[in-house]
Amino acid sequence: MVLLCSWRTVKDVSLLLGELTERAPISGEGANSLLTQNQVIAIGDHLTTLLAETKHRGAFEQAYVGFCKLASRLWRFPSGNLHELPTKWLNETLLEITTNGKLCATRRLICTELEIGGGKCFKNSMDVLLQLGGSQESSKETRTHAMNILRSLFRNSRLGEMVNPYVPQGIALAVQGFSANTWGERNSATLLLSALMTRVFGVPRSRSHTLNWRNKMTGRIFFQRYPTLFGVLLKHLECATSLFHSARYPVLLILGRLYPSSLEGTDSNLQCAGSSILKTRSLAASAMVALITPNIYLNHMDTVFNKIASKVNENLTHGLLLQVSDKIPIFRYVFIYYID
Repeated sequence: MVLLCSWRTVKDVSLLLGELTERAPISGEGANSLLTQNQVIAIGDHLTTLLAETKHRGAFEQAYVGFCKLASRLWRFPSGNLHELPTKWLNETLLEITTNGKLCATRRLICTELEIGGGKCFKNSMDVLLQLGGSQESSKETRTHAMNILRSLFRNSRLGEMVNPYVPQGIALAVQGFSANTWGERNSATLLLSALMTRVFGVPRSRSHTLNWRNKMTGRIFFQRYPTLFGVLLKHLECATSLFHSARYPVLLILGRLYPSSLEGTDSNLQCAGSSILKTRSLAASAMVALITPNIYLNHMDTVFNKIASKVNENLTHGLLLQVSDKIPIFRYVFIYYID
């Protein structure tokens, strides 16, 4: 009971401090000030400590609300020490992440400042987070924190188009994270990739295995928007065909969201179809639908059936059959012509 009342007190105090800093006159704005600058600094330090270290979800959310009100007020404050406080707190938080300070592993503190700060610190923060998340010199805790914060930034609708230039680097970081040694990093990479898939392809509109066409785009458009990803995805895919490589899964998931246009060619030599892992063969079959255009469909089907009829191992046979079963619904009219 004492613990419950303590958490409720923390939540109510956070909301009260947020309302106070948002509405009360602060020293420097006029003669009738209620709060001094030192009191505002103390309130900010208290809320940032709660955001960084509190594990209770409800207490964290109310501290988040209070801190947003405080930061919004400070950004509107006339130039001076108080106006620079959000930037100072942001830099201190980045330093805490770098030096493995007392941060809860699931916290995403920086987004509270970025979404209200008018973009002043946004570019620098994104560059730092992407560098920390992808650097092998960083500790596993630092990489985990960076990916968790990036996930919240990519999901935040208030940032709008500001995060789009960082999507290719975010996807590359998420794909790389799938090969991490620790479960925490891999889990954060999975959540980051999910947020990026929603950002790029939209909210899923179908609960079935077949994706809605609104959640797809042509390979040409995708790589025109994110040209740097072509080399990244190709590199991971080539590694995956020669040895066990966890990064094959996000690559195949992304390829499965693409479909070919009539203007682009294709190379259907996707060796992941013969993987010894069932899920890899299934994802490879989904990805092949994105690589085969209708004008080469018949030739590809001839190649697939010839491979099945030849002496190939059972894994490859199963992978090729999965490709056939996935292509039949997509190119049904072509398949009927092929049978006739």
